[in-house]
Amino acid sequence: MSPNHTVQPNALRNIGKKVLAASPLISLGALGVALIHLIWPDLTIDTITLALIGLAIVPWLGHVIADVELPGGLRVTYRQIQELREQVHTQGTQIEENRGQTQSAITQAETAANVALNLHSPIAPGAGDQSPNAQIQQMIQQYDDIRKQYKSGDLRTNLMTEVVSRMIALAPRLPDFDVARAMFSGGGERLAAYAHLYALPDPTHLEGLSRSLRELEPRSTHRFLAQPFEQYWGLLALHKVLRRFDPRNVPSSVTNDLTALRKLLPPGSDRAYELSRCLRLLNV
Repeated sequence: MSPNHTVQPNALRNIGKKVLAASPLISLGALGVALIHLIWPDLTIDTITLALIGLAIVPWLGHVIADVELPGGLRVTYRQIQELREQVHTQGTQIEENRGQTQSAITQAETAANVALNLHSPIAPGAGDQSPNAQIQQMIQQYDDIRKQYKSGDLRTNLMTEVVSRMIALAPRLPDFDVARAMFSGGGERLAAYAHLYALPDPTHLEGLSRSLRELEPRSTHRFLAQPFEQYWGLLALHKVLRRFDPRNVPSSVTNDLTALRKLLPPGSDRAYELSRCLRLLNV
């Protein structure tokens, strides 16, 4: 992580110094009010007077105090504490993005190696001399079987990565693959559609792709129809498709889909990172 994103260890110390520097003004003001009360004990100070006193003090403490709320409930926010909170928030966001970027880079490196191995022979195990259409159907079934037979973890992810690698390698031999239909089908078919667009980015599928990525289960407000693994590959395909567009020509429905999706993806995930790359292409 670069020094620009590191919270300075002296930040709290500086806050203390500036608060101490302002302490005499605060103390004198408090002593003055106490003295007035002793001399004129029956004097009633209303909220308007208190507010005016507060406004009179604030300009002298501008380098220390960022926010004062009067009357009703006194709220004082020290400027450097506020800045420190913002700095910590920025650092946390950067850490999350770095984590997602690392996860995504590892996955893509593994897939690239698998695709290279399968380019000349993307045949599914046991497919023999079957046609490309028969092979893709077998890969779709293999993916669905892996999801059913293995628990979530590295082993299942590795097996699914091998399948999607073969799907990507096989895509050029499937010119008539029905991407538009498969994107809104279940499991392996959806993954095959995303793998096809990853291998052969087609701008005509942009709106359907963004819609399928944010499609939710019936009566759900946060569960996607696409599984995380499928959604990840859909986002990789989306990035490739978007690179063929001038941002000014991207339909507003696509931007709306992606900004809605951003609110639902877990921060720090590889999917959140890939979505952020897509949104940067749209200047969002």
